[in-house]
Amino acid sequence: MDDDQIFQSGTTIVDGNLCILIAGTLVFTVPNSHLPRDDNPDCPSMSIFRFEGNFSHFNHQPRGDDDISFLTVLTANSPYGVAAMSVNMVTSIAEPPVPSALEMRFWIRPESNGEDQHLLTPLTSERMPGFFYRNADGVDSIRWERLVQTLSGRRGLVLSNVKDEGDENGRGTQVMRLISCERDKTQVTYRDLVLPDFIDLFSVQGLYLDDHLGVVSVTDLTGVLYTIPYA
Repeated sequence: MDDDQIFQSGTTIVDGNLCILIAGTLVFTVPNSHLPRDDNPDCPSMSIFRFEGNFSHFNHQPRGDDDISFLTVLTANSPYGVAAMSVNMVTSIAEPPVPSALEMRFWIRPESNGEDQHLLTPLTSERMPGFFYRNADGVDSIRWERLVQTLSGRRGLVLSNVKDEGDENGRGTQVMRLISCERDKTQVTYRDLVLPDFIDLFSVQGLYLDDHLGVVSVTDLTGVLYTIPYA
């Protein structure tokens, strides 16, 4: 693993085991026996668990003339069946490279965990048109407040840019998308939320998603809080 992979990681507990999701392609599992838990009083204060042979690898599968790069991962409460959500950027390899779409992966717990079963497997969405705007200094505007996942893990919210014909600065317009892992955990769906015209998405500084009440909350640069039902 390189430094970037270690930096781009998230952790979650699955069946008492620690799963470390690394760069959207690796899942490293530390078993319960190596963790200092109440039901494991004999666990030493320091133990070594080798990376080799204790991870699952899931390849990205680029389609056509595209390059897929990992952006970030959010983790949730695994007992609900979905332990994490990772985000990938799809970029054309034409000159110059152009970010064109996003892929969302929900990391789910299989219904049955036999000896050969992975603790987590990825369920990938269809590609969603959109990108995260990169300013003139080359700095990504990817911020945690542009992405949110519910505690249940079954819903996510992403605030991204989409291309707008005639746009001179390249940032396009912004859309807020609700990402859903369906209850049967066999597909990922998304839809754009319709928001009031007076909410400027470019000024959004915080997002909150309550999938129990079916409500999205948004805060802007002025500190105003908006609450919008989507269900």
